[in-house]
Amino acid sequence: MIALYSADAAHGLMEAFVTARAATARLPRLIPPPVRRDESPFARTTVSMEFTRRPIYAVVQQNGPAASGDRVIHWVDLHSGPITWQIRDQAGLHSVTEILHRAYISAIAVFPDCAQHQDDPISTNHNVA
Repeated sequence: MIALYSADAAHGLMEAFVTARAATARLPRLIPPPVRRDESPFARTTVSMEFTRRPIYAVVQQNGPAASGDRVIHWVDLHSGPITWQIRDQAGLHSVTEILHRAYISAIAVFPDCAQHQDDPISTNHNVA
């Protein structure tokens, strides 16, 4: 769950994920989801984040040995304040970017600071498809 309290916060978070796109060249297109054990829906972890203002962010390419030790895996860490997002495949980044873009469009329609954040991070960044 993510709560955005201004167009500035929505724009900044969207911009962070759009910026991370440039660092994903070495990531696989899609990693299949893990096989889950039968677990109660109440046993799942839930995280709630509030963004009251534009997050300061940093994008860091990472790599390390796979659990089997026979290859190197790549991922991108996106640090946005106290939250670090691990981007493991391009499909996941595309999915979260689509969702955040919808939130951004809503934010610039309703928040009082919308006039300062009309420049859509997706359309102003040529690295994003």
